[in-house]
Amino acid sequence: MVYWEHEEGAAVTPAITSHTSAFENGVRKDGSLCTAHDDGGKITAYGYGYYWSKGETEPLLETQRIALDGRNTEAAAELEKQMPPFSFVTYQTSDTGLRLLSGTTGNGYWFLSQGGCGFTYTVSPFFADSYAVTAVSTGITGGTTGVEPGTDALPYQVRSVEQLQYINWSYYDDQGSSTRDVTGSGSMYKYYPYLQYSRVTWGYQSKEDAIAGDSTGGTRPIRTWKQSHDLNGQSLADPTDASLNYSFHPIAGSVYDSGSSTDYRMVLYNWFGSKYDGQSYYIKNVNIDSYCYNVGLFGTTAGAEIANIVLYSDNGAVIQRNTDPALPAAPDGASVFPTSYALGGLVGIAYDYNSSMHGQRQSITNCAIAGYTVADNSRNKQHLGEAAIGGLVGVSSVNLNKCSAVVDLQINCTHVDTNGYMNAARYGNYVRVGGLAGGVRFAVTDCYTGGTITVGEETLKERVPRGQQQQCLLPTAPAVRVKMNSGGVSGPDTYVYIGGMGGSGFSASFTNFVNRVDSSDGQPTFNNCYTYMEFPDMEGTITGISLMGSIADRAGASTNAKLYINNCYYLNSSKNSISFDDLPKYYGKGNSGSNSLSGLLRTEAARGKMLNGDLSYLRNYGWNGGSNTYSIKGLTGLTYEQMSQRTGANIVTQNNGTGTAQRYDSFAAALGSSFAWVTTEENGAEVHGKNTASPAATRPCRVRTSPSPPCWSG
Repeated sequence: MVYWEHEEGAAVTPAITSHTSAFENGVRKDGSLCTAHDDGGKITAYGYGYYWSKGETEPLLETQRIALDGRNTEAAAELEKQMPPFSFVTYQTSDTGLRLLSGTTGNGYWFLSQGGCGFTYTVSPFFADSYAVTAVSTGITGGTTGVEPGTDALPYQVRSVEQLQYINWSYYDDQGSSTRDVTGSGSMYKYYPYLQYSRVTWGYQSKEDAIAGDSTGGTRPIRTWKQSHDLNGQSLADPTDASLNYSFHPIAGSVYDSGSSTDYRMVLYNWFGSKYDGQSYYIKNVNIDSYCYNVGLFGTTAGAEIANIVLYSDNGAVIQRNTDPALPAAPDGASVFPTSYALGGLVGIAYDYNSSMHGQRQSITNCAIAGYTVADNSRNKQHLGEAAIGGLVGVSSVNLNKCSAVVDLQINCTHVDTNGYMNAARYGNYVRVGGLAGGVRFAVTDCYTGGTITVGEETLKERVPRGQQQQCLLPTAPAVRVKMNSGGVSGPDTYVYIGGMGGSGFSASFTNFVNRVDSSDGQPTFNNCYTYMEFPDMEGTITGISLMGSIADRAGASTNAKLYINNCYYLNSSKNSISFDDLPKYYGKGNSGSNSLSGLLRTEAARGKMLNGDLSYLRNYGWNGGSNTYSIKGLTGLTYEQMSQRTGANIVTQNNGTGTAQRYDSFAAALGSSFAWVTTEENGAEVHGKNTASPAATRPCRVRTSPSPPCWSG
C-alpha cells in the first residue's frame, strides 16, 4: 500500500512524493514525505493506492467502509517514474473521490490479495500516512504493526488544509460532507466519526460517556492528530489575494435555535474531544466566514488536548462570524437563529467536562495566532444577549498556557432588525472582547497579545432614549435617560467590555454538562502576561476597558466573580492613547448624569482603577449592585524601550497590592524563565508565525511594527 501527495510551490523534486508500506521485522520503513518547516509548499492533492512488481499479477483490492472513487492515473505514472520496478494504482481523496463511508467509525479496511497471500490494512483515507497492516494471511510472517491509525502510537497526520477540514467529516443518509453544520435535529450530530457526541440533553455528560457512545452513534475513542507539514490555504495563482484563500468551516461548527427561550437552556450536541498537536507548523491564510454560534478553527472543544498550533496570515485573511440581519418576526433560517455566540481565531468555545473544571483542568498550550483579522459581523437577534470575541479563543473554560494573539479584532455586530428596531435581549446585549479570549474562567499564564481592537459606529450607538421606540443614540448624545432591560426603564441596551488579554470572566453553561440552566462566573487569573494591544477610545456603548482583563458586567452581580492579576505588563503608549473626551453623558440607572460614564469616570483615579481591571463603578451604572474581589499584585506599564532593551531597562513593578516593588534589569528577567528574546530565524532561514528563541520551536510572531519583547523559551 502507498500514501501519495502532490506538493506545489516548494523547492522539492519531484512534486509527487510517497510513503510506501515496506516493512522490516514488522516495522514500516520511512518514506520520502517532506517534514521541513516553512518550505513554501502546498499539498494540492493526495490519496492512497497500491503497487506490485512488474511481471507479477496485479493484486486484487477489496474495501470495507471506503469508496474507491477518484482514480488518479497521473499520480500513478509519476510514482512509477520514481520507482521503475513497480506498477501503481492510485486514488485521490475528496468528498466524492476516495472517502470514508461511515459516520460512526473513523477507519475503514483495504484487503489486498495476490496469489496465496493477503494483507488487511486499517486506513483513514482523509489523513496523511494513516494506515497500518493489521492482519496477514497465508505463509507470510511479520509485517503487522499491532496498532490502529489515529492512536498515540500511529497518529493521523495532517499535511494540508483539506485534511484538517476532514476532522469535521459527517456521513448521514448515504451522504458525506466535511462542511455540514451540527444541529440537534434527530440524531444527525452522532454521525461525525471524529467528534464526540452527547448521550444526554440534561445531566452530567462525562468523558467516559463520550467515549462509550450509544447504540446509534457507536463508540468514540480519543483520537490523535499530529501536523507534519505547514498547511497553506492561499491561492498559488495569486498568494496576495485573501479572497482566494481556502474557505474553512469550523470543526464542530453548530447552529442552535433557542426559539422563544430567554434562559441559558443550551445543549452541546457534539464537540472535538481528542488530541491535536500542531508541532509548531503553521496554518496559513485560511478564511472563515460562518453564521455558527461557535466560530473558530475548532467551533467547540471539550476535554481536548490542543498544543503547538500556529495560525499565521501574511495576506489579510479574515476569521469572522457573519449573519444576516434579523427579521422583525420569527427567525427564518440558520443565519438568524436567536442565540448567544462565541468567536475566536483558534477555538470558539473551549469547554471541559464538569469533573475536570473542578479538578485537573485541560489546557491549550503553546498556541498562537498572528496576522489575521478576527471580526464580529453578527446581525442576528438574541433572546439572550451574550457574545464573547477573542483573538485566540471566544470563551475559555480551560487554562491557557504560553499562548499569544497578535491580530486585528473588529467589533461590528448590531442588534437592530430589518425594520430598524433594536433587539431587547432579556438582560441586555453584552459584547465581551479580549485580545486573547473574550471570556476567561480560569488561568492565563505566560501569554501575550498585540494588534488592535476597534468597535464600529453602529455598535457604539446602540442605546435607546426613554420614550423612544427605535432611535439609537450617537456616542456624543446629551444627558438623557436611556432604556435598560434590567434594573431600569425596560428596553434594549448594549454594553461592550474590552480587555487586552481577557474580556470577562463570564461563561454560559451547557445543560447536558452541568445539569442545570445557568451561567458560570469565572475567576480570571492572569499570571506573567503582557500586552501591547491598541485600544479604542472610551465612547458610546464601550462600558469598560481593562489593560489586562476584568470580570466585566459581572462586577457586583455575583461574589463568585473575582479577578486576579499577578506580575503582568502593558505598553504605556497603549494606555495613554485611550481618549476619554467623548464619554457618554446618558444614564440608565438613577435620575442624573452622575450615573453616566461621564460622571462615574470623570477623575484620573476612577479611570486608572477601570484600566487596572477594577470595574466596581458599574454598581452605579448597571443593574448589579454588589461587590467583588480584585487582587492586583503587579500590573506595570513599560515604555517601548523598556520592553526592547536587553539590559539597563530599570523596571520597577507597579500596583503591587500589599507587596513591595520589584526591580529588574530587563523585561526578560521580569517575566522569568518562561520567556527569552525573540528571533526571526531558524538555522539561518526566516520563518513565520510566533515569537520564540528556542531552536526546537520554529516561529516568530511579529507581523507589524511593535516592541521586540522576549517570548517563550520553550
